[in-house]
Amino acid sequence: MTGPGYVIEQSFNYLVVIASFVVRNFFIWIAEKVGFVSRTKETRFVMMTVFLITYLNYGLIYFFASYDIRGDTTIPFLLTLFNGLYPDFNALWFNDIGKLIIAIMISNMYWPPLEFFIFYGLRLLYRMIDQRTLFPSSKPSKTSCKSIQSYIEIYSGEQFSMHYKYSYVLVVVFVTFTFGVGLPILFPIGFMSISLLYITERLMIVYSYRRPIMFSTKTNRRAYSLMLIAPIMYCIFGALMFSNQ
Repeated sequence: MTGPGYVIEQSFNYLVVIASFVVRNFFIWIAEKVGFVSRTKETRFVMMTVFLITYLNYGLIYFFASYDIRGDTTIPFLLTLFNGLYPDFNALWFNDIGKLIIAIMISNMYWPPLEFFIFYGLRLLYRMIDQRTLFPSSKPSKTSCKSIQSYIEIYSGEQFSMHYKYSYVLVVVFVTFTFGVGLPILFPIGFMSISLLYITERLMIVYSYRRPIMFSTKTNRRAYSLMLIAPIMYCIFGALMFSNQ
């Protein structure tokens, strides 16, 4: 595809990723307003909600929306819910929905470093405004800040957050294992996605983030336990894809 159609297709892929970014920040805002008794519970809440919404947004919704069950059942509710174009994982499904899932995952792969440059650019802009110069210093001799807290907010890095990083890894793993049988290119894409996230986070911990607070291991164990479900999804969708007509 070339021309306007290609631009529209690529724009849609990035809009899906941006929509997930907006949803992520919405649930982070909700978690802050709820006021959990511990940071661990807040982290687990954001991790689970963002993971489930993004997993649905990146993969499952395209499977369910395109699935046609009209030839397999007479139940009115199911006929209304599953009346898409594809009754099976056929060549048309892979050429249409499969390509869309791959394109979205490729767009998602670039998001961590892209997000880093966006927020770094905003932080640099705030420093330029504060120092009234195009070449701001990280340790300025002159500042327009009226309080110590406002100075810290401009010249310190971001707060280190773990919840949506867990969600990002879980989404990559689950989408890859769900559709990887029929779309094996998702495995190198998933590897590159997690590698780019790792490299970006390592650099940001050293050069950008503020000193992180101490977290318990409960969230880590929950993420590990969720990943055990991914091979089950691989087997289920693999059986469906290999048994197509």
